[in-house]
Amino acid sequence: MSANPIPVDLALTLSNTSPFYSTPASLPGAYPELQGLAHVQAVGSGLMANEHVYRLDNGEQARAVLDFLKNLKEGGVSNVVLLEKRQRAKRDEF
Repeated sequence: MSANPIPVDLALTLSNTSPFYSTPASLPGAYPELQGLAHVQAVGSGLMANEHVYRLDNGEQARAVLDFLKNLKEGGVSNVVLLEKRQRAKRDEF
């Protein structure tokens, strides 16, 4: 385990029937396996109201948390994606 773990972001899609649909920030506190996970923001509104970004403060736990969320049926999580940070490419200057 490294001294300064790198945080990672996860995108979660909550189903309309999820108990966390109206209070997505309460999802991490509902399961001990999600310790270190925090709600960052909703992605949008309207059709994307069920899309949320969460941050995991220890990226080394990402695989275990991803697996737990993908198998979480009663939580109403329909999709989980690990968001990878990419550096923007510089354009050629003419």
